[in-house]
Amino acid sequence: MFKSKHSTRSGEFVEVNSVNLSYPVPNISMRGKEKLKKLSNVDKLPGSKKFGAIETNRNTNIQALRDVSFNMPAGSTTALIGLNGSGKSSLLKVMGGILSPTEGTVEMSDLPTGIFSLKQGLRMEASGYRNILLRAIVMGKTDAEVKERMPLITKFSELDHYLEMPLSAYSSGMIMRLVFSVMVAFQPKILLMDEWIGAADEDFREKVSEWLVNFCESNGILLLASHTVSLLRKTCQNGIVLHQGAVACNDDLEVAIKAYRALRAKHSSEK
Repeated sequence: MFKSKHSTRSGEFVEVNSVNLSYPVPNISMRGKEKLKKLSNVDKLPGSKKFGAIETNRNTNIQALRDVSFNMPAGSTTALIGLNGSGKSSLLKVMGGILSPTEGTVEMSDLPTGIFSLKQGLRMEASGYRNILLRAIVMGKTDAEVKERMPLITKFSELDHYLEMPLSAYSSGMIMRLVFSVMVAFQPKILLMDEWIGAADEDFREKVSEWLVNFCESNGILLLASHTVSLLRKTCQNGIVLHQGAVACNDDLEVAIKAYRALRAKHSSEK
């Protein structure tokens, strides 16, 4: 069950309590199941059906998250690290209310702002200005709120005349500028970010890093999933390492990076 509750306690907080997430993957061949088992634990339930040499199982489940628990008080800056397929995006989507956990709860002092996909809520044929409005609507904002903050959005994005052009003319880095600038304008308190920030050019990455530092100094909460260690070191103090959907390490950032690199080395040696 997902809960986003306004608490009587002072300051922002996030509490993830024994979260599990599983989902069915229908009609997988036996060869496909063996590949999945190498990536994560697959629960094979009864009900298989055979078609010639290929066996499928309508009840094959992937468990994306396993008993994940951690707390983040006000001012927390936490890196979410793990190999591809470790559950990082699944966890962020559960915390953002996009996915409902199979078991467990997520409790927060305020609704989070999440950036999980650069193109979520955007239209490639529409102008940058139009897409600012569309992105803000996805965030639950009104036309009046967008109009009030439009000067701040345009200034932070530095997109200038490109905002009059359709998004189809934008690079990934320019789309990232637009999306991040909309988020900045509405001053989030809890920020969940997936590893899309690498699309930006170096100058804007520096600008984002500076903003994130100021955001956390003002007691905001940041959970940032990325493989870019230099960015994590600039913006995060703590680190959570996910491995096969479970928390393998929750510690100081350098301890977490070391644990992640050990897992990566082990994974590479087993290939």
